[in-house]
Amino acid sequence: MEKVLLLLSLFVLENCNSLSSHSALSYEQLYDLGMDAYKNGKWDKCSSLFQKAIDDYHFYKRTLIDCRLKCKDKKAPPSFSNILVEGNCLRKCKKKVLGFRAELEVSFAVNKKFEERAPYNYMSFCYFKDEQFKAAASAAFTYYVTHPEDERTLESLQFYRLQKGVEEEDFVDKEKRSYQSHYISGLTAYNDREWVTAADHFQQSLSDYFIEEERCRVGCENGFVHGVFPDFINAIADHYLTVLVCEQKCLKMLSTFGTDEVKDFVCEHFNYLQYAYYQANNFEKAFESIANYLLFKPKDGLMLSNIKYYMETLGYSADLFTPSKIVREYVDMWKAIDSQLDFIRESYILPNDVISPDAEAVMKDSEEVYLEDSSLAVNRSANVVVFEKLGLHLVNEGKQFKGNDRFMADGLIRDDQCAALADLARAMPENEFGVRSASLKDSVQIVSKSEDYEISMRLFFRGLALMRLYTSAYFDDSSLHVSHASIVCRSGAVHSDLSLPESCVPQEDGSCWNPNLQKPKYTVVAYLTDNTDGTGQFYFRGDNGQVQAKVDPICGRLVGFGRDSRHGLNLSWRHDRCALVVQLSSVLPEDPGIQEVKKLMAKLDEERMKGLDEKDNAAVLNEFYKQGVKVSLHGEQLFGRERFVADGLSTPAECDQLISLARLVDENRISANILHLFLDISEHARLLVEKFFNQTRRLYFDYTHLVCRTALDGDTEDVEKTLSHPVHADNCIIQDDGSCEKDPLAYVQRTYSAVMYLNDDFEGGQFFFAHKNKSEQVSISPTCGRIVAFNAGEYHGVKGVTKGQRCAIAMWFTNDPNFVEVSRLHAIRRLRSIDSENNNEKHDGLDDEFDTATGSNDNIDNKQSKLERELNSGKTESDLHIVREDRHEQTMKADSGSHSGVEVRRESLMNLEGTIDYNAGRIEDLSERNGDVESRDEL
Repeated sequence: MEKVLLLLSLFVLENCNSLSSHSALSYEQLYDLGMDAYKNGKWDKCSSLFQKAIDDYHFYKRTLIDCRLKCKDKKAPPSFSNILVEGNCLRKCKKKVLGFRAELEVSFAVNKKFEERAPYNYMSFCYFKDEQFKAAASAAFTYYVTHPEDERTLESLQFYRLQKGVEEEDFVDKEKRSYQSHYISGLTAYNDREWVTAADHFQQSLSDYFIEEERCRVGCENGFVHGVFPDFINAIADHYLTVLVCEQKCLKMLSTFGTDEVKDFVCEHFNYLQYAYYQANNFEKAFESIANYLLFKPKDGLMLSNIKYYMETLGYSADLFTPSKIVREYVDMWKAIDSQLDFIRESYILPNDVISPDAEAVMKDSEEVYLEDSSLAVNRSANVVVFEKLGLHLVNEGKQFKGNDRFMADGLIRDDQCAALADLARAMPENEFGVRSASLKDSVQIVSKSEDYEISMRLFFRGLALMRLYTSAYFDDSSLHVSHASIVCRSGAVHSDLSLPESCVPQEDGSCWNPNLQKPKYTVVAYLTDNTDGTGQFYFRGDNGQVQAKVDPICGRLVGFGRDSRHGLNLSWRHDRCALVVQLSSVLPEDPGIQEVKKLMAKLDEERMKGLDEKDNAAVLNEFYKQGVKVSLHGEQLFGRERFVADGLSTPAECDQLISLARLVDENRISANILHLFLDISEHARLLVEKFFNQTRRLYFDYTHLVCRTALDGDTEDVEKTLSHPVHADNCIIQDDGSCEKDPLAYVQRTYSAVMYLNDDFEGGQFFFAHKNKSEQVSISPTCGRIVAFNAGEYHGVKGVTKGQRCAIAMWFTNDPNFVEVSRLHAIRRLRSIDSENNNEKHDGLDDEFDTATGSNDNIDNKQSKLERELNSGKTESDLHIVREDRHEQTMKADSGSHSGVEVRRESLMNLEGTIDYNAGRIEDLSERNGDVESRDEL
């Protein structure tokens, strides 16, 4: 006993120095104590404990990384002798600073709380209760930066701004890193054309970033629990695999500001630097920056043209364009890491992978079994032919999948709908294995808190209904109902992937395969993300574990299978993997969430019926007339009941800007102002149609299409006879007998249509209504600001353009909120964010439209003054920019401000995405412009 006490005393004395400078309690213990104080209402104590926990967390992480860096000998050749020396140094360093904590393992769940800044969330409330509003504002803002969807935190921040003594500078991100601050400062100076300052900030940002990235990669060298008993070399390889995955995650984590990733973060520094240095007359550094950029993108056309300009026009030699040593080494390092990860993805065998001893025999036996039932496959294919009208095509089944109860189809939903569905899962908290899941019941709760998600819930309901119908038809089983449905997202390249139990075979619903659980009769999975990089694959497996067939998830792809089909999925390395998973049964009870969703949708529809009456319609129409919008033809004048033509919906200046929008899209560059104008004017068109036709139910956008059509080539007589659009109706298919069939392929949800013209400087191109025999009834000539609106069932066509180019906005409307144009809502939401963050005010017109889309009361503003305010607000087309290659949103938040951009493709709003480029200056060959070198404005 005395010996034990003596050893204990020596232990305490040995670690006294290391503990005296820091808390003897770990951040895990401090966090638990903080939570106890929080629950017991001890506000001053809980804020202090959470702050100590955060400090200790940073101290602990910093110590580990510092020790690892200190003990690395980069010059020593790799050998086990050197590994032993480094290992001894590392253990000694950790023990000296951390004492008894050096070898303790911290739980994954606790670390994740600190990574997600959870202590700041609790700490802000503790400060609030203690009336320390300045400290509360700082803590709340630090949490909000990575959780901008948290409405309670946003409300808290608004409250703190109103409190006496709280200044704007109190809203700071306490976790912001120096390279982020320099990058933001560099962007600000760049846009202010302060070239030397911009270059200095970008260079410092790079220097600080390289340090942070090295520390992040070194921080990946953590312990690893194998869960099995591998051979010596396998133990090293498996552990090294986890380090590589973690290192790759550093790239995304460090280039993410708040919740949004800045694509090609390091590379883009050199994009800005080369132009800033040019403007500062520092050509040597400009050449080096171009060469550095080309290490990342060696075939970049614009940067190569810059070199050509310097050489051919200004006379510089090629040998001046030499990259820096540190950047070359950085690129070579990541090429090596990517090469190793490619091998792991394609060839490396993990401990739970099973290889059949006689794979060829297994496959041969399997094929013989499935050939016996080939007639069954033919019948099943015939059962689902009707769904091809909806765009859903059977791709694989039966023999290809080595199972009679398996199929794959493509085309269930579009990209924008996939994104809206994934939003539901992303609104849910992530579990310890990187999985977010939203059931039907969850979607009701989400929509109850924020109607922004309503269309996502409606798509969820429609999607599972179509999946059930398709599966019932394929298997010829009408008894099926939905026993459970959920949307599941797995985070890409998370370190939690290897924290799964070693025996776990991941399932689509977020669980591990369990042979003892009662299984549904059929499961059908609709993928919401594209995972085509060789990871994240779904696979069917045989009884002995061999992989029989693989599927690459892509948006809209459907995979269905019976209860006896064993399956699994490979975890995604780089990108989130999201899917809508529906379980079908004839025995298990129906998912109770179905009735809850129905009730909520009925309630929302009922609320929208209120307030729409003839008096309201008349008042809004009168407001339109005051603004100069005049209905020139309607009803009998157009030989129909629900038809009208109105003029004055837009001015010539607005028409010119909208035409420029269609043309600029070809160059991947538009301004936010023009997009605002596009959405504003089309919204006013929708409102005019709704009120003129005396709708007692709300009218929603189903689809919006801005297009310019150019005159056809050929003989003038032939062109005049050619129709740009043959006679048709917008919600039914015209039959030979003149009737119109309500076929699903004909968009039966559409109730009204409208076309707004933007010009008249062309020949031909008249719109016309038609008789049932498709002959012309009455025609309307296009002119700027003229709108033609009609019931979607009316027969109509468009004559060919014989000279010039005709531009117009085509719009289709629906009374069914289940068919709201999702991409339009995304566009409005993003532009509202731009307005509120860049201008500290909301754009009234877009707010009104968003309210319409989500069911709030209509309110028509004075459009002319509103649009003039937007167009004269001082914004220029260099405020927002388009990245040529990346179509995904990248928003860079700088404290309370951010920058963003948008892209609209010609066909519709379907592909509208947010991007960021911050006026990335790229020098063009401007030899024909008097030799001047200018910035390439991406707008």
